[in-house]
Parts: sequence; structure tokens; C-alpha cells
Amino acid sequence: MVVIVGLYFGRQALIPLALATVLAFLLAPVVGWLEKCRCGRLSAVAVVLVLAFALVGTVGWIVTGQLLNIVDQFPRSPIEECHEHGH
Repeated sequence: MVVIVGLYFGRQALIPLALATVLAFLLAPVVGWLEKCRCGRLSAVAVVLVLAFALVGTVGWIVTGQLLNIVDQFPRSPIEECHEHGH
């Protein structure tokens, strides 16, 4: 019971920590591969971070565009139509 309460109240710190751990495990092989290709560790980490942020940003941009298209296809409410026509 104490563990469950601790996890509940610690979730604000534990969730980002868990996500950071997962990302570290996912990106570590790429950093290792760049190091084997005669790239220094700091350079390899920087390149991987830039590429990871670029990938996340691109995916976010694409998803946001698609969501905006979906929202634009929703039927308009009568209140919006009244405001649009100036009533």
C-alpha cells in the first residue's frame, strides 16, 4: 500500500524519468554506431539529439496539420453560423 501511494504522489517525477530512460536505451545504439565511425562521443550525442528533436518536431508538425484539417471538416454549430453572417 505504501508503494502504491508513493508511486501515485511521485508520478510527476517518475514519468519523465521513465521516458528519459526509454529514450536513452533507444538512442544509445545510434550513438555507439557513430562512435565506431570515428565520431567523438560529444559529437555523436549532439548529432543524435538534433536528429531526434528534428524527428519529433516533424512528426508533431505533420500530426498538427492533420488534426487541423479534421477540425475544419467538423460541421459548424448554429451559433458559429450566426456570428459568421453578422446576426
